[in-house]
Amino acid sequence: MKKFLIIILAICMTLPLFACEKNGDGGEKEPSLTPEVAAWAFHSYNKTVVNKRPQGYLKTSYTVYLAKGETEGCQVAVYVSNMELEDVTFCQTSENYENIEPSIYEMSRTHKISAKQYTDALVPYNGEKLTAKKRVTLPFMVEFKTNENTESGEYEYTYELRDKKGKALAVFNITVHVWDITLPKEKTFATAAGLTHEGIYYGGGAYVGWYNILLEHNICAYDIPFSILSDAADAYLSDPRVTSFRIPTPESILSLNENNIIAVYEKLKTHPEWLEKAYFYPLDEPRTKDHLAKLKAWEQKLTELCPEIEICAPYYTNIQVGDNRDQTDEMAEYTDLWCPKLCLWDDSRSYAPFLNYKPDKSFAERMAEAKVSGDRLWTYVCNSPDDPYAQLFIDTEGVNQRLMFWQMYQRDIEGFLYWSVNSYGRITKNPWENVNTGISGENGVTIYGCGFLFYPAKYVGQTNCVPSIRAKIIRDGVDDIELFYLAEKYLGKDWVLEKTKKGTPSLTEYTTDDGFAALRIEIGNALEVAMKNQ
Repeated sequence: MKKFLIIILAICMTLPLFACEKNGDGGEKEPSLTPEVAAWAFHSYNKTVVNKRPQGYLKTSYTVYLAKGETEGCQVAVYVSNMELEDVTFCQTSENYENIEPSIYEMSRTHKISAKQYTDALVPYNGEKLTAKKRVTLPFMVEFKTNENTESGEYEYTYELRDKKGKALAVFNITVHVWDITLPKEKTFATAAGLTHEGIYYGGGAYVGWYNILLEHNICAYDIPFSILSDAADAYLSDPRVTSFRIPTPESILSLNENNIIAVYEKLKTHPEWLEKAYFYPLDEPRTKDHLAKLKAWEQKLTELCPEIEICAPYYTNIQVGDNRDQTDEMAEYTDLWCPKLCLWDDSRSYAPFLNYKPDKSFAERMAEAKVSGDRLWTYVCNSPDDPYAQLFIDTEGVNQRLMFWQMYQRDIEGFLYWSVNSYGRITKNPWENVNTGISGENGVTIYGCGFLFYPAKYVGQTNCVPSIRAKIIRDGVDDIELFYLAEKYLGKDWVLEKTKKGTPSLTEYTTDDGFAALRIEIGNALEVAMKNQ
């Protein structure tokens, strides 16, 4: 009897791994073609822990929803329970369709964080032989890029993982559902991010190559690839994907070349759309009275020279500068491009730590008033705070990072800034080997991946850089906001806000992976119907 119970228990323990997918007709479909291989398809933004045994019903089918002019995808993975499979390959076995560009990334390189092995880097995959290690998940990202000429409807794709003899070990059926919605080429939501020459030096490639790859992910580096005064800069200044660019300034106001700044200003004024994208960034994160005095001096000088160009100064503090007067009051006198850290919209982060009095209005109300008065409103994240606030760390839940952009939309934030996409830190210059950049979070907690979103490509036989899942999340989050802007015109802003708040009611609350996906599909479907009815 005891032996019988042990056998039953052993069988039950294997069921979650090799469970079958329920079909619409109530029948069951095997998730893989061999009993040793578990296979499943899941959301693109998930952070897979590859040394964790997969659980639950494993579905090998997935539907990707996207608009025209958008890129979206999903992940697929296999898990081999009792052997190592060498020389496996992954391939698309279905036909291609006009005006849809599919791509595949392999995700076999992972990082150990607190005993968990996380995926992050996405290496373009062209059929190279890989090893499916025993009891280690092997994931891939498949993406689909549409354009304004893509016909709406559903497109069926099939992918296979094959062994070295060409036998299919797992089959994935991916449906691409294209809404009859076109996202504009010219983005309304702005981005700005640091792209360091030091990181490029250690990683290989050219600045212009890195910059262009960032643009493909809805990320604008602070600096365009060419001097603003050169003719070569004009194409970038006019590129609808370029939503912002910095006008360089020296570290000291005493070193400012006024003639050069005026020449840049005069050139930008010849094209109003160029002028609108430009900003100054003379001082980062003012957090003392002395910093604020320097920022005010910069503001006065630059406004005197270039009255139509705004000054950006990201800040994460809200120090008290007088009786019933805080940093936000002080900066309001000379700031027209705000960039507070996202967590400051929570008064427990912007008021309680810094002030011995309570302002009459919430931080959110004050930012809303600044925007109504004509100021622009950006935000940023950095190395703190950690969970439950969303961040861009490798081990932060991917759905939270995607919903972070929904939080920006809810607060009428118009742009997102990130300090660097390729600062690999003091500990190592090679993030493929170490993702601890030496930057700590609150209370000295080690954080992983802060300051870089792209990996140097020379280490994996590629050119310039390869993206992380987090870079894809930024791209998709920006496209979500652009979808919301479009939905406002047909469904009303209140309706869109109601839907997004179901996904993230506050800065520290988030729906589940499936809950997020369902909300996004609901918004896209409703917008498609509304557009057809008008």
